[in-house]
Formats: sequence, C-alpha cells, structure tokens
Amino acid sequence: MQLCQFPVRGVNRRPVQDPGDLARHHGDAAGDPGARGQELPRRRSVGEAEPRPVPGRAQAGLRGHVQGTQPGVALLRRSGGDLRQGVRAYTDEEFDRYFQRVYQHFGGPLGYEVLGDAERFLDAMEASGSEVLLGITSNTPLRHIDSVLPLVGIHDRFRWFTCSQEVGREKPSWDIFESSFRKARFWAPDLSKDEVLHVGDSYECDYCGAKRYGFQALLLDRSGNPQVTKYQDWVEGPDYDGKSPEEV
Repeated sequence: MQLCQFPVRGVNRRPVQDPGDLARHHGDAAGDPGARGQELPRRRSVGEAEPRPVPGRAQAGLRGHVQGTQPGVALLRRSGGDLRQGVRAYTDEEFDRYFQRVYQHFGGPLGYEVLGDAERFLDAMEASGSEVLLGITSNTPLRHIDSVLPLVGIHDRFRWFTCSQEVGREKPSWDIFESSFRKARFWAPDLSKDEVLHVGDSYECDYCGAKRYGFQALLLDRSGNPQVTKYQDWVEGPDYDGKSPEEV
C-alpha cells in the first residue's frame, strides 16, 4: 500500500444545541421556548441509490451556494419540515434568516470536532514517520475542503482532496473515485489502483464504491459511536467481484 484516503467523516459536525437561541439572536419569532431543545440535522449531504449529479458553486447567493453543495435548504425543509415541531410554519424569508445563522454556526470552530479515532490515527502516522501518502475523498461541499479542514488544523496531513461538489457526483459513483485516483497519481505517477486503501464508515458509499472502482477498502465501524449518525441509509452499494457479507 502506497496511499490511504478517507472521507471527511473524521471531522464531525457539532449540532446546534439550542436553535431557539440562534433564532432569538437573529430576530425570529422561533426564539420562544417552543423552539428550544431541538437539534438540527448535522449533515446536509443527500444522495440517492444511483448518485445524482451535484451542481457546482456558480449559483448566486447563500441559498444557491448551499443548494449547490447538496441542497441544504431543501433538505432542512424536508427533514425538519416546520422546525417548530408543528407550532407554526416559516415563510421563506423567515427560514432564510434562520438558516443563515445555522450556516454561520457551521462556518466556525464550534461547529466541528475531530473524531477521536481519526485524530489518533493521524497522530500515529505522523509519529511513525510513515511514507504512506494520505488524501481525502468525501461527499461534502468545497467549503469542507477549503475551510473546515484548515479550521480544525488537519489539512496539512493530506496531499490531495476530492469532494462531491467539485466532481458533480457522490460516492459510490465511479466518477469521484476516478477523480481521486487521478489526483493521487500526481504524487505517485506509477501508482496502481490496488495500492490505494480507501477507509470509510459507509458500507455502501465507501466500501462498495471503492471496491467496485478497484481500490482496496477498509470499513470503519462507528455504529457504536453516539456522535456519528448514518444519513444516507437509502443508498445501495454497487456490485463488485467477490461481493458478499462474508468478504467484508
């Protein structure tokens, strides 16, 4: 193995613990006690059984930017519906004011934490002086690559970065692994697919997607970690040679 790559899943979003406080701070009626204690979705990424195209960042405005990164506004409306749990519905204008504050939360250091298993692995790799090159392949917007990784101080551990907004496809699509492999070969021109180990905590997106492309794959079991929630539970893992429950 010459290279090892990961999703950004090792950097977990901290939930907004009290949306009521955010709403009051931003001048919304949702700031009354009826809004307190709700937890907003921690992950805006959406997908389908067959990974759909993801628009780029050319769309204008906050709503367009977020929608272009895997429709955040639409997903929050669908998953949260009325964020007041049926007390009343938001108008688009009210929702946009509220969403902007939530989006700001996930643009600062309080919005993220490096998961312990990821931090320990990165520290061990650095301490060992390993020559294995590390990269990122993730179903995330460009903001995670450009801003979040530097924000939590681990960006310089990795050589290449690939995300679904940039490629226009989400894992387990062939296209996102192809883009990642192309970037990896800049650092190791003679690299073959079977020399790449893709590590991830999604059987469908990470394990099956990587194996189908030709990488080695390691499934990281975080099912017992209360900080991690599986959101893309509708995705079907693609077939690959030798696929079976025993093989995993």
